[in-house]
Amino acid sequence: MKTADAVLRILACGSVDDGKSTLIGHLLFLTGNLTEDQLEVLHDESARLGRSGAAPDYSLLLDGLLDERQQGITIDVAHRYLATGGRKYILADAPGHEQYTRNMATAASRCDAAILLLDATTGFLPQTRRHALICALFGIRQLLLVVNKMDLTGWSRERFLEISEHCRQLTDDLRLFGVCPEQPVVVPVSALAGDNLTARSPHTPWYDGPTVLDWLQSVPCADLRRDNGARLPVQYVLHAGQQGADSRQGLPELLRGSGSDVFRGYCGHLSGGPLQQGERVAILPSGVETSVQQIWSGFRLIEKAEPGQEIALTLAGEQDVARGDCIVPAGNRPEQADRFKVRVVCLDTQALLPARRYRFRSACGTATAEITRIRNRIGLASYQRLAADRLEMNDVGEVELQLSRQLPFDPYDRNSQTGSFVLIDQGSHASVACGMILHPLRRAANIHRHRETVAPAERALLKAQSPCVIWLTGLSGSGKSSIANALERLLVDQGCHTMLLDGDNLRHGLNRDLGFTEPDRIENIRRIGEVAKLMTEAGLIVITAFISPYRSDRDMVRQMFAEGDFFEVHVATPLAVCEQRDPKGLYRLARSGVIPNFTGINSPYEEPLQAELVLAAGASQTADDAMAIVGMLRSCGKLQPATDQAVPVGGGVSSDLQLFWVCLGIGFGAQFVAGCLGMGYSVTISSVLLSMGISPSVASASVHTSEVVNRLLSGLAHYRYGNVETRTFKLLALYGMAGAFIGAFVVVHTPVSLMRPLVAAGLLVMGLRILRSAFRQLPQAFVQRTRLGLLGFIGGFVDVIGGGGWGPVVTATLILQGKATNLVVGSINFAKFFVAVVESATLLLLLKSPNWLMIAGLIAGGAVAAPIAAYTCAYVPKRLLTILVGSLVCLLSLRTLLRALP
Repeated sequence: MKTADAVLRILACGSVDDGKSTLIGHLLFLTGNLTEDQLEVLHDESARLGRSGAAPDYSLLLDGLLDERQQGITIDVAHRYLATGGRKYILADAPGHEQYTRNMATAASRCDAAILLLDATTGFLPQTRRHALICALFGIRQLLLVVNKMDLTGWSRERFLEISEHCRQLTDDLRLFGVCPEQPVVVPVSALAGDNLTARSPHTPWYDGPTVLDWLQSVPCADLRRDNGARLPVQYVLHAGQQGADSRQGLPELLRGSGSDVFRGYCGHLSGGPLQQGERVAILPSGVETSVQQIWSGFRLIEKAEPGQEIALTLAGEQDVARGDCIVPAGNRPEQADRFKVRVVCLDTQALLPARRYRFRSACGTATAEITRIRNRIGLASYQRLAADRLEMNDVGEVELQLSRQLPFDPYDRNSQTGSFVLIDQGSHASVACGMILHPLRRAANIHRHRETVAPAERALLKAQSPCVIWLTGLSGSGKSSIANALERLLVDQGCHTMLLDGDNLRHGLNRDLGFTEPDRIENIRRIGEVAKLMTEAGLIVITAFISPYRSDRDMVRQMFAEGDFFEVHVATPLAVCEQRDPKGLYRLARSGVIPNFTGINSPYEEPLQAELVLAAGASQTADDAMAIVGMLRSCGKLQPATDQAVPVGGGVSSDLQLFWVCLGIGFGAQFVAGCLGMGYSVTISSVLLSMGISPSVASASVHTSEVVNRLLSGLAHYRYGNVETRTFKLLALYGMAGAFIGAFVVVHTPVSLMRPLVAAGLLVMGLRILRSAFRQLPQAFVQRTRLGLLGFIGGFVDVIGGGGWGPVVTATLILQGKATNLVVGSINFAKFFVAVVESATLLLLLKSPNWLMIAGLIAGGAVAAPIAAYTCAYVPKRLLTILVGSLVCLLSLRTLLRALP
């Protein structure tokens, strides 16, 4: 682009009521850039709305909004075109009110030079210095300082020199800060009267500098020909085919053809350097290389595009290019990074806080951004860097950013288009800040993610569970910690591997350096989120209990996890109920002013909008709330579903009563089979309970405690209807008790993921062996006392580990050796009474968490079945009983094995 054709963009800025709109309007009038109808409207509106008496109110030429005219201030940026002396300008009138600094910053980002106005009667104001800093940060080096309203000072030369000295001090402060604007020109003017706008004023014989118009005509255009590497961020993909789409796009025939069925043009604003036809280019971030096939400027085909032009490219070959990609020379690529040091200007009433996540949007793409550190805030007094933990509206500061992915960029001082960005709040979608990239952080290139050989899915498979996070949030005293404790006990009783993270506990260690200010609360939640993520990768189900008052912080943690792995549970206890409970006396201290920033009293709590579960903890029981969370996890597939008739151990009273009736039926059937063949009780019940999700330790304790009663009743019944071999009974009982004692220690400390396959495999082997015994006659052999003792030990040990062993091991062996069914079963049931005493006592001592209703159900069902089974065993053929029980054991083993598979 030729310099003569360049349009110079000039920003008019300064504090409110310094006369920016009046200066631009009067300048347009004096240079003849107003039409007759505009002049006529100006005189009519000045008479009706003007604030300048009989003189025209030139500010009305720019303040077009009704609120602007009523309040006499500029709100939105107004652009006016000015042409004089063979040059063209776009004048941007920026608002001076602090509330609208964001509008001024937006205008400054597109301008080449600036006119900074100040009121001669008030001098430099904080907003004046803020505007000067923003101009310098956005790369504006040409600055004209206009001292307006000099007529109100009587055209005082002393006042002008005083302000000029302050102006030189401002320039020195900017240079010490790190930006180097040229020494500004200072002009005394009266924008209302027109003094020193286009001609020298007779009121300032002591001033020999240029007028405002002279300065405009002397400002050099930006050197667009400087080659820092062409950059074409793709803003739009222009697509047209031979049919249909052409009429929709309105493309001429020249663009449709070119020997291709489809036209794809990649449109954008070229910056940084020239780009020519046939040049090798790379598409970022993918890095794919190709060449420029055509360059279009409007409907005109050109061979070379210059910086500043709006163009459309066609590329050789079929390329996947989308909006947000960047086309650059293959030999001059920008850096790509995901960590930066940046300068930001805060634009929103919402403070900019560390650890909070925003949407990062630049010309080269979008990503999720987290402010990892606020390095400083720029003080307006002397542009010194001040320590800060947050940036409020209109603050200027330096921060460090972490992006969710790498993006191409150039430092802002090298290319303003690829070095600028905005931060957008992910909840309100408001523009929170605009910024300039200074440089990537060195650790962005030095730190690489380590590839682990063991994947999180493998760790979860070892624990036979689906890891997730249950995030309990609510006011202090709402019951989060109580529900979390009950939930963890419920999950552990089902054999789940869990970890509970409580807010108070972590503030004693990991987060003891954090307070309760808003930034510290955000950092507290960020750390917990990272810890919870590591624990889920280890295969754990993580339960957290935190107030976590800010919705954006909870959303930040949610984004750390895959969809379906984060469950937000709102414990919606009313504030009045929480204050009434006040277990720690914190509400009383907060009401008295002793504790600042206390959630619900003098700090807000933002309730979840779309929580996975809402608990009205003020009106329900802790156990019921925990069961509700378990139900949610089951419905989402995070826990194994319960059977149609039973729920896991540890729930509320209604759940245990339901389990009692289920166990009543199971106990009857299991004891009937045990009474018939001396086996099947532990096999049947343990298999069913394990497949329901009951932990092995809880299942074993319940089974063997119930056996104390049921085996005694069964042995007495057999003594009545059949016979008992005393020697067999004594040896089995003696050695079985020893095996049971050792086995109890093993079962309590063995993972459920290992127990289920072992039990299933043992059941399958024993079931097949029993079936074989019905069809194959083995020779009888004398069983030595030592063998019988060893058999008892193995039976007792395997019985307590797998929930079955006496029946499969002892009964099958003795019957296959020719022992009478009635005698074997009677002996085993008597022996199992004593073994069950040792088993249940040891397990109850180690476990300390039995379910007594489950045990009562098993005893009740078994007590009814014991005499019936003994009578049946005495009169039903052995072969028929063996076939029936063996088939049952095989079916149970297959069911348990299928449940054990992931």
